[in-house]
Amino acid sequence: MPLTRVGQGQYEKLRQLKGCRPCLLTRKTACPSLFEGIRAGRYTHILLSPELAVSRGFHDVCIDPQFRQRVALVTIDEAHLISQWGHWRTQYNQLHVLRSRLGCSVAWFACSATLNAATLDEIIEKASFDTHTKVIRTSVDRPEISITILRMPARTKASCDSLFFTINKARDADGVYTPQRIPKTIIFLDSRRGVIAAVDKLRAMLRQHCQTLSTKDSQRCIKVYHAHLAETDKNLIYEQFQREDSFIRIVIATDAMGLGVDILDIAVVVQYGIPSTDGISTVVQRWGRAARGNDRVATAVWLVDSWAFEPSQAEDQHGVSPSVQRDPPTQLASVAGDLSDEDSSDNDSHLHHELTPRAPVRGSKRRAPNGQSDEEKRLALAPKVHAVINTTTCRRTTILDFLGELSHRQLPSPSPCCDNCDESLRNVYTPLPSIYKATSTRAPRKNTHAKALIVKLTD
Repeated sequence: MPLTRVGQGQYEKLRQLKGCRPCLLTRKTACPSLFEGIRAGRYTHILLSPELAVSRGFHDVCIDPQFRQRVALVTIDEAHLISQWGHWRTQYNQLHVLRSRLGCSVAWFACSATLNAATLDEIIEKASFDTHTKVIRTSVDRPEISITILRMPARTKASCDSLFFTINKARDADGVYTPQRIPKTIIFLDSRRGVIAAVDKLRAMLRQHCQTLSTKDSQRCIKVYHAHLAETDKNLIYEQFQREDSFIRIVIATDAMGLGVDILDIAVVVQYGIPSTDGISTVVQRWGRAARGNDRVATAVWLVDSWAFEPSQAEDQHGVSPSVQRDPPTQLASVAGDLSDEDSSDNDSHLHHELTPRAPVRGSKRRAPNGQSDEEKRLALAPKVHAVINTTTCRRTTILDFLGELSHRQLPSPSPCCDNCDESLRNVYTPLPSIYKATSTRAPRKNTHAKALIVKLTD
């Protein structure tokens, strides 16, 4: 299991099954008595991370002959993380060690909802699956989730203006703030600093939008969630957000909330910007947090940097640009986002195998602050990322093709498909009113010229 949150959810579900005696092995619970209980066969299911699976402490358990005889199956949950996280959680690349300790007679099973062909090959290699391993494919389509891709206006990513639509319904016709009017929303960014900055700015927007709202109420409504939060804080936020009548309406998060989150009534999931690793798979995994309850429907929104759209296509009123096809890759360029950050504990910025550049095409030569033109940054996009963003056909079909979905379901969908199939989905977006843009979201720091000017003007 990749995260303690995932393990806790599985542990609770297994406990409810007759005859199951699960054991959740974490850094906090690992101790000699627990290891002894595992060796003695007290548990039917052992849930643990790859770090503990290949650790020296678990090594002594694995080589015990009686324990090895009792092991019937090893399951790797969220197996795509072997590829996606293996560069910074290196134990994912060492699962072959566990296989050798347990012996070749033990069956192995890996599962994931976001496996493309390249990731599958990497999993087979790094987890030492046989090249003739049977691959079972089931549908990964989520027809209850509508897909909408929107262009952020140029040079507005750092301001987070495009996120205003998530709080637009916060007040009623009389201008009174009503938290339950805001649909439950998760907004994903890659970096911890980006998340914190976005929370500050969205709270400030909410206070401008609902002028009777206090700072405390805006903090209660919009929460931050990342791996560096104290475990107690993460648990409190998660438990409160799970409640149907929760006063928390929006959580801005890193990948710490991208896995193991089983909140039934998430109505909107927003991907803010282009993920730094494993583009489409990451976006789809995050979108999967939505509409997990029976008969629920939800909207998945991807707010994309303006440079990622081909300039040869005309913008519509929402700034959404259709696509053109491009040639195979021939050169490499790096991509840097306005809110990207090298200090991202959950999924630091790294180019991944999916991020394969393409040959040049004509386009905008406008230079970004990092010295790259928009065209150069487009060339660094993965082919499928570019295709999904710029396609004029069904986005869902393009995504499912990438994930190896051999036959797309023709069943009636409970919600509209995507914004290319149903343009009305783009109406979810509401631009930030111009009257809100003049106000700074953060007070000037002490001992600065800006602070001195404010003091002088207010004296």
